[in-house]
Amino acid sequence: MTSERKKSASTPYRTPPATSVGVRRFQYGPFPIRPGLLAFALSTILLGVVMSAGAFDRTRIVCTPHERCLVAPEVGSKDHSFPTDALEEVRVDVKRTSKGESRGNLVLRVTGVGEIVMSSTGVQEANTAADRLRTYLGAGQRADVKLGGSWGLLAAGVAMLGAGLASAFPLLRGFGSFRIDLLQDGSGLLVRRRLLGLPLSSRRIPLEGITDVVVEGGAIDYLFRRRYEVPIAAGRVVLVHEDSEDRPLTAHLVPGTVVHQRAADALRVMLGFEDEPDPRLAALPWITTPPSRRFQYAFIGASCGAILGTVAAAAASASLRNAGPEAWSPWLTGTGILLGAAAGVALVLYATRPRPPA
Repeated sequence: MTSERKKSASTPYRTPPATSVGVRRFQYGPFPIRPGLLAFALSTILLGVVMSAGAFDRTRIVCTPHERCLVAPEVGSKDHSFPTDALEEVRVDVKRTSKGESRGNLVLRVTGVGEIVMSSTGVQEANTAADRLRTYLGAGQRADVKLGGSWGLLAAGVAMLGAGLASAFPLLRGFGSFRIDLLQDGSGLLVRRRLLGLPLSSRRIPLEGITDVVVEGGAIDYLFRRRYEVPIAAGRVVLVHEDSEDRPLTAHLVPGTVVHQRAADALRVMLGFEDEPDPRLAALPWITTPPSRRFQYAFIGASCGAILGTVAAAAASASLRNAGPEAWSPWLTGTGILLGAAAGVALVLYATRPRPPA
């Protein structure tokens, strides 16, 4: 795909006088992102994070006869410490899940404390841990038992996380937008990429000898694409040089079709190859998202953000626990949930704002 307005024999661009005035800046983007692919990638990443975090849901129980017992979960909950002589009962409660699978919860009943219930594990694993506690303490020996966690679950979580990141990688090309500035002396362009107002990268492109501006078309393939699905339409703006290699504005193709035509048209006007922008491009309607759908997307963003915030809070609490049980705060989880949900809603509202045709 090339620009429809390409000139066959344009006069090569020469550096204009520093006093020249006119359009010296425009924005290139935002670029379209397929919502279905983004939802699949984010859900896969989220599932991988949750599975990986669940693999580290281990609890260590250390009891020294006639001294103290320490129950230290690695993720999430606060440590419990109590006198070993206060341990009244060690038992396993067996429950069935909605799928009919049996799960076991190791329970410690402590005088003056109540019952301390561990996270559910396999019934055999819970019974083995309970038997070890009873055997060692009954023999007057120190008991050190680890419960929960799964290397298989960790491997599955890492695989899901890798698949999600691989699916999201092609979509990352469409994140953010470019700001194109003509340098003060007119000798080149400054191309800066930004995301949510934050600078990501910048590069300078010299303009001496440029004869035209065209659009290079192409497509971006993605993981798990079905045979009947088409790749993502993509392109980039390219500066044509009179006798050397062309100079693209971006290092890679980025999603979209019309957005590249609009940018090429604006750049031709900036460099003096055209007198005014193409009115057909300016007349195209902007893309809007219905309020009801924005609300649905915001709910999904809040839910995903809250889950990620919970995982981040659990990781932070595990780090704080290394500094001592008193460093952990129950408000940490609530803060993680609120911040994650707010970030998810903000991201969705930003992505669904009114935007030019892409």
